[in-house]
Amino acid sequence: MENSTIIESESLMKEKLSKIAVEHWAIIAITVIFLILGTIYNLTTPIFEAPDETSHYRYIQYLADGNGLPPLQVADNDVEQGEMHHPPLYYWLNSLLIRSINTGDIDDAYQTNPYAVLGDASTLANKNAIIHSADESWPYEGVTLAVHRIRAFSTLLFAITVVLTYLIALQVMPHRKVVAVGAAALVAFNPQFIFIGASISNDTLATMLAAVSLYLALRVCCGKGQTYRTPIIIGIVVGLAALTKVNAATVALLVPAGYLGFYVAKPQHRSWPDLFRPVLIAAITAIAVGGWWYIRNGILYGDPTGMGVMKEVFGVQAENISLITTLRYMAESITSYWGVFGWLNVKADEAYYVFVRVFSIMGFAGLLLAGVWLAWRKQNMQERNWRGALLVGFWALVMLLAVGYFTMTITRQQGRHLFPAAPGIALLLMIGVLAWVPRRYENMTVGVIALIFLGVSIITPIRYIAPAYETPTIVTLDEVPEDINPLNVSFGDGMFLLGYDIPQTTVTAGNVLPIRLYWVCTDLIDKDLTISIKAFGLDEQELGTLDTFPGGGNYVTSQWVPGQVIYDDYFLLIDKDLELPTAAPIRVGVYDRETMESVEVIDSRGKSLGNSVQIARARLLPIEEPPVEAQYLADANFADLIALDGYDFTSVPIDGQWELTLHWRALAALDQDYTVFVHVLDQSEELIAQLDEQPLQASYPTSFWEQGENVLDTHYISVPEDFMDDYYTVRVGLYLVDTGERLVIAEDSLTYTDLGPLLLNKE
Repeated sequence: MENSTIIESESLMKEKLSKIAVEHWAIIAITVIFLILGTIYNLTTPIFEAPDETSHYRYIQYLADGNGLPPLQVADNDVEQGEMHHPPLYYWLNSLLIRSINTGDIDDAYQTNPYAVLGDASTLANKNAIIHSADESWPYEGVTLAVHRIRAFSTLLFAITVVLTYLIALQVMPHRKVVAVGAAALVAFNPQFIFIGASISNDTLATMLAAVSLYLALRVCCGKGQTYRTPIIIGIVVGLAALTKVNAATVALLVPAGYLGFYVAKPQHRSWPDLFRPVLIAAITAIAVGGWWYIRNGILYGDPTGMGVMKEVFGVQAENISLITTLRYMAESITSYWGVFGWLNVKADEAYYVFVRVFSIMGFAGLLLAGVWLAWRKQNMQERNWRGALLVGFWALVMLLAVGYFTMTITRQQGRHLFPAAPGIALLLMIGVLAWVPRRYENMTVGVIALIFLGVSIITPIRYIAPAYETPTIVTLDEVPEDINPLNVSFGDGMFLLGYDIPQTTVTAGNVLPIRLYWVCTDLIDKDLTISIKAFGLDEQELGTLDTFPGGGNYVTSQWVPGQVIYDDYFLLIDKDLELPTAAPIRVGVYDRETMESVEVIDSRGKSLGNSVQIARARLLPIEEPPVEAQYLADANFADLIALDGYDFTSVPIDGQWELTLHWRALAALDQDYTVFVHVLDQSEELIAQLDEQPLQASYPTSFWEQGENVLDTHYISVPEDFMDDYYTVRVGLYLVDTGERLVIAEDSLTYTDLGPLLLNKE
């Protein structure tokens, strides 16, 4: 009899589970896909390459090593302080996960990349915060194993959030399952949500607990809560949220909001049992669960929330910023809500951000449209759970205000800080978007939206994340292209620069000059040497400087293997304040960052070239073209190659020099470097001063000029000591230094043009 009862119970359980699976197959599928994607992101993203992941891990490791709770302020810098001002729940749970792993010293696995560019997605290299090695590969051990295990736990927490999003949506719109499915898909297939869920971040637990709080508050609002058990459960969840992250404690606002919604809607409500008592029970429970952390901080450090430490160590605003600036920063963070990876320096294609902006605007506008329609059709208000929708909107607004407060007072926020409201945001956006669509097309619309976000989520690890941390191409000598520009110089004993390639030799200021160097490793290198590339202008002015480890920070010299040929790509940013065109020499050097000692360069004959070698010259242009208006007009055509359209001249010398600016125009592409001669002649045509130099003090030779280009070429002519005030002629021409051959003015066969006569004064 007993066995038959058990069998019958098992049969009923299977039947019930089967019914649930059939009825809710979509959310099951979405959750499974999310878990798969989260695992892929986990394995694709190198360890510690998510925002603040190192700091979160240090906290976990601190607890796992048996140190107990850390002091509120560990250090005055963000590296040592890490995230140890946060409440400990997330870190304590994960310390249990890794306690059995022999992780050793984190500093052994955490060599920072000193050239990393964090928070700037425009950078083309050095996206890696740390130097990665083969020790991170499978099979995972030590710190690497611990990181991936913690990430898996974070993914599980976010998977629960996905399911809760579905349940929250069903609470608000129980008869519109398509909306619930769409909201869950919008959360699960948000690439940024997957990325953060596959990282070490207390946001994952805070977001999950916020979702639980919102779900429970909605049940209360809809009249489904129990007298004592429900407020106790809500209080426990709120207390746990407060033990996870300080801003997660704002979920406490959902408790009175939920009970107030229930109280208002109840026909015969009573203030004490329906509103004040359950809120009080929840508050006492929350304080009992999570209040001890804040009391401890208040007693020991006089800073209950830890916000004082956070502002001192992490704050970037010396004082509060304006509301307009705050709103602008928050608007800029929209992209990081939908997908900016790594340390906020790995972006998707711009088309994706255009799509999510349009999608967000449509959702918000559609939400307003739906609200107006419901207000107009008042009879439909009774058919809909408007109280639940208001509660969801209230929570989204609370999170927006919280993020706005932190942005205004402490530091610029990231889109992920809105994730505790992600279920509500997704639901509201889905309602808004579907407001534009006839009811018969809702299923198709939700399917298309889900597939678009899923598609981006699938390609993100392959197209965006993995390439940011790839090592450069490594080949053998036989595989090196024959058309590279040869150099054949050695840097010390282990580095041989075989050649280079500059595919784009003309660059406008503010843009990057791409350079590929072909390195050969000739011996083991026991140091991580820095490659230095510089572009020089007039008077050795640095117009672009790049110091980096090879491989954009992904393949340091201590990892090189003798015999390898490394295709190493560099992106030299040119100074945007460049005022004049120049043919900039590009020089390459190598130095030891720790000692700042340069590595000597030796050419193929064994001759020392100093601490750098010039590999090429690149044509650098200012953002704005030079003005073509001249003080004086001229009309000289030198052999249909170069025209002199005008000139500017200071008749009174400055610091003993006349300043002459020639307005040249290239009539054709030139393949030779012509020298400009300037002769100053008195009335008897006696030479009293002269100057011979290439254009722009030899910084912009004519072989770099392009057809149709205007060049303002300034020369400084020394005034002779016996100079007298009088009228003088300034004679200008061009010639080749090697042969002395002058360019002829086409119309009169002269090899020069005369400017003047000009009245020149001594003072």
